[in-house]
Amino acid sequence: MIRVLEKRKPSTFILFSLVFFAIPVSFGLLSLYLGKDINWDLKNYHYYNAYAFLENRLDFDIAPAQLQTFINPIADIPFYLITKSFPSWVAGFIFGFIHGLNLSAVFLIFWKLSNQDQIWKKKLLGICIVITSGIAPGFISELGNTMHDNLTSVFVLSAILLLLIAIENFEKMEFSSGFVQVSLAGLIMGIGVGIKPSITIFAIGSTCVLMLFLLSHRIKLLIGFITYGFTGIIGGVTSAGFWWWELWTRFQNPFFPFYNHIFKSSYFTSSQITWSKFLPREFWEYFAWPFIFTLDSYRTNQLQFFDIRFTLLYVLCIAWLIISAFRKFYLADQNKVSISDDINRFEVRKGNFLLIFFLVSYILWIITSATYRFMIPLELLTPLCFLIIIDRLLLNKKIKTILVIGATILTFILYKPFNWVRLNWSDSYFMVDTSQFNASDEAIVVMFGKSPTSYIIPAFPPNYRFVRPEGNLGMQQNNSPLLIGIKNLLSQHKGNIYLLYNKDETNIDLEQSLDNLELKASIENCFILNINTPDTLEICRLTPRK
Repeated sequence: MIRVLEKRKPSTFILFSLVFFAIPVSFGLLSLYLGKDINWDLKNYHYYNAYAFLENRLDFDIAPAQLQTFINPIADIPFYLITKSFPSWVAGFIFGFIHGLNLSAVFLIFWKLSNQDQIWKKKLLGICIVITSGIAPGFISELGNTMHDNLTSVFVLSAILLLLIAIENFEKMEFSSGFVQVSLAGLIMGIGVGIKPSITIFAIGSTCVLMLFLLSHRIKLLIGFITYGFTGIIGGVTSAGFWWWELWTRFQNPFFPFYNHIFKSSYFTSSQITWSKFLPREFWEYFAWPFIFTLDSYRTNQLQFFDIRFTLLYVLCIAWLIISAFRKFYLADQNKVSISDDINRFEVRKGNFLLIFFLVSYILWIITSATYRFMIPLELLTPLCFLIIIDRLLLNKKIKTILVIGATILTFILYKPFNWVRLNWSDSYFMVDTSQFNASDEAIVVMFGKSPTSYIIPAFPPNYRFVRPEGNLGMQQNNSPLLIGIKNLLSQHKGNIYLLYNKDETNIDLEQSLDNLELKASIENCFILNINTPDTLEICRLTPRK
C-alpha cells in the first residue's frame, strides 16, 4: 500500500497519516456529530441476530426478526459486543472510522490514476475528491450505522485498488506480483460478498473488467480468472461458510429463505424472493434513470433526498460520447486528438479500467435492484469518474477547472441528505426497562405485526422465548413448519405468555391474531415498555379463557 503513495519517505509518511488516520478519524467524528442511528434494520435484526448467535438462541426463539432472522450475523457481532461493553458513542465512532476507510481507498485510487507532477496539487485535488465523495447522501446516511453498505463498500474499493496495482504490474511484466494482488483482491471481494451478497454486482463487474484487460494474453486471462474466482470463493466461505452450513443443516437451504425456488425447503414458500420495488417501470426509464431518481428519489430509495452527482456524470458521459464520435469521424487526420498519458492528468489504461468497472456495475445494479444504497461504491467513485471523463473531453485546462469547480459548487448547493432516524447519544445504545419481569419465569413472548421490535430481546431474562407468527416471513400463507412449531409450543406451555406489538402499527388485530394461533386466551395487564427509542411498544399478559 505504501508504494501506492509516494517513493519519497517524508511524503510517504505524510500521506500515510492522511489516508489511514486523518480521513477515517474525520469521518468517525462526523458520525458522532450526526448522532445515534436507529435504523429499521438495526431494530429488526442487526442487534438481535448477533445476540442470538452468541447466546445460541437459534433453536430457542422462532423468527423474532422475521425473514431477516436468517441473515448472516457475522458483521453484526462487533457492533453488539461494543455496545454491550462501552457507551453508545464508542460504537458510532468506531464504525464511522471504519466507514471512513472508503474515502481512504478513493484517495488511493485517485493517487494511482493521477499523472499530476506537482505533489501539492495532487494532494489538494485528492482531498477535494474525498470531501465531495464523502458528502454523498447514501454514504452519509449510513455513516456509523449497521446497514453494512458502507462496510462492504470498503471491501469493494480495496479490491479495485489492488486490481489497479495488479494491472500496473502486468504492464511491467511483473506477473507474479500482479497475480498476488489479484489473489488478495479476490479474497477481499469474496469476504465482502459473504457479509452482504448485494455487492455481488461489483464482484461480477470487477471480474469482467479484469478479464477484458487480460484479453490479449490467453494464458494470463485463464490464470487471472481462476485466481480471482478461486480466492473470491475462499473469501466468501471465510465470512459466510459457517452460516451457509448452519442454514443447510436446519432448513436444507444454505441461503434460507432466499433462492428457495431452487432448494425447495419445506420451511418457506417455493416462490422466489425478489426486490423489485425500485426497478424502472418502463423500458425507456433504463436510459434516463439518473435523471428520474435525481428528480424523484423515492423511485430508488425509501426516504427523500436530492443529489445531482449522477445526473452530472450522465450528462458528461453523453457529451463525451458525442464529441469523441465527432473527433473520430469528422475531423481531419491532422486535427485528431489522441488520448495519451502525455496530455491527460489521469493514466488512460487505469482510467479505462475504473470507467468500465463503473459502467458494468451500474448496468448490473439497475437491472437487479436499482436500490440506491446498494451502489455506495459507485456513489463514492462518481467525482473521480467525472474528473477522468472531463480530462479526456476537454484540452483547455482553464475550461476544465471552471467546469469542475462549477459542478462541485452545484453539487453542494443542491445537496439535500437524508437519514434513517438519528437520536442523541445515550449511555446504552438501547435501554429497555424489564425490571417488572420475573427472571425465573420460563415465559413465551408472542410478537405480532411487522414492526421492528427484536432489539429489545437482549434486555429480557435469557429464559424468555420470543416467537413471531406474523411478519414478512409469511408463515400464515404456507402453514410453515415454523408456524406449526409456534402453535405446538404455545399449546404445551404451562407458564406465562405475553404479547408484544407496536401500538403505532394500526393494522394489527390482536383478537384475530390469537384466533389464528388457536389461542383461547384473554388479553390483560397491558403496559407500555420503558425504552429509549421513539417506538410505542406495548406488552400484555395472556390468561386462559374460562
